[in-house]
Amino acid sequence: MQEDLKNKKLLVVDDDKDLLEEIKRNLESRGFTVTTAMDGLEGLSCCLKENFDLVITDMRMPKMGGKEMIRKILMKRPDIPVIVITAYGNIQEAVRTIKEGVSDYILKPLNWDDLYMRVVKALQEAEVNRAKSQFKEKVNIRRKSDYIISNSKIMQEIFSIISFAGKRDDPVIILGEEGTEKDRVARAIHYSGTRKQNPFVEINCVVLSDRTFWTELVGKKSGSGHLFQEAAGGTLHLEDIHNLNYTMKETLQKIIRNYYPFTEDKSLRFIFSLIPEEYKDDELQGIVIKIPPLRERHEDIPVLAYYYLEEAIIEIKKRIDGFSDEAMKSLLNYTWPKNVKELRQKVWDAVVLCNKTLITPEDLLIDSRMSLSKPISFKEAKKRFEKDYVTLLLRHSRGNVSRAAQISKKDRKDFYYLMRKYNINPKEFR
Repeated sequence: MQEDLKNKKLLVVDDDKDLLEEIKRNLESRGFTVTTAMDGLEGLSCCLKENFDLVITDMRMPKMGGKEMIRKILMKRPDIPVIVITAYGNIQEAVRTIKEGVSDYILKPLNWDDLYMRVVKALQEAEVNRAKSQFKEKVNIRRKSDYIISNSKIMQEIFSIISFAGKRDDPVIILGEEGTEKDRVARAIHYSGTRKQNPFVEINCVVLSDRTFWTELVGKKSGSGHLFQEAAGGTLHLEDIHNLNYTMKETLQKIIRNYYPFTEDKSLRFIFSLIPEEYKDDELQGIVIKIPPLRERHEDIPVLAYYYLEEAIIEIKKRIDGFSDEAMKSLLNYTWPKNVKELRQKVWDAVVLCNKTLITPEDLLIDSRMSLSKPISFKEAKKRFEKDYVTLLLRHSRGNVSRAAQISKKDRKDFYYLMRKYNINPKEFR
């Protein structure tokens, strides 16, 4: 069973005592903690006394029926997932309850594997919704495209910093590896803050050259600004600022210190994002937000996986109920060198490839060599690191070997040796 779902507390309500005991026995064998009730009144009483993670209920019971019980439970706990058990002849009634807040329904006679997967799916979807709510509460943002999905403690702390930064005019420096969604953090700062009604403008610095740098930022002459003019009164996000050369960085610092003549509205907030190893606090100063890589917040992997699964199946129009246990283990054991964006791509690719109702490890196309669960020798680990490190530097330097060697603080001759050793061609990154 998936580690993050162990010990979840379930309430099962049914007036069929034999079926009730059978459901309890089966779900407890899979790691859940199960409480049972024989009718809707008893079930409601249980919910008022204890905080359950999910409710499974029949519809037709004595004293209080399932529909009334569900309505009263959802008034108290609108976030709790509910699964309805129904006979074939009552499908229409079950479908109507979906519109009233029920998560799912399952037909009698019960298939235990099907019930288990529906429980897992409902719990994971509840986690996704809870993560959205926590983000909205802390960051006060309503744009779905800018949600940052996380339940991890470290990211909750970052949400608080995002909210704080949004209310201030200080420059913000976002540090994070490739794929940690620094762009979403930048948008969250803008759209949760006092400038949200004004423009948010961003540019990836990799497209700027010595020739275009000045004109892109401030225009051909004072007062005819380009990006500065577009972002006047709002926020300008300079993404991957580590791609600027020394001269461009020097020019940027001078521009920032004297940017007022270039905007009609003299209020402009800067956000800079870059990879951590390129950050020098004597070059950039402001509120620093460090985004942890995905491998350091494994508890976010299931909730992110289900969030992107929901996103993909809506777009691709395909029915997939979730991930097999083996598939989720593969996701949890993978090292995610490209972080959240890689996870999103893996899930989308899996949805395209999957021809069943559950995603399996085969659909995920995960390189088993990058698994945390398979110990390797120090020599092999060093070889993998060297190859990945050289590749990363060349990608960030756009195939510029001199620049890559400079970042690594290695002699160009030694860097060329590593490229030959691992058969890496710098032209592939230009």
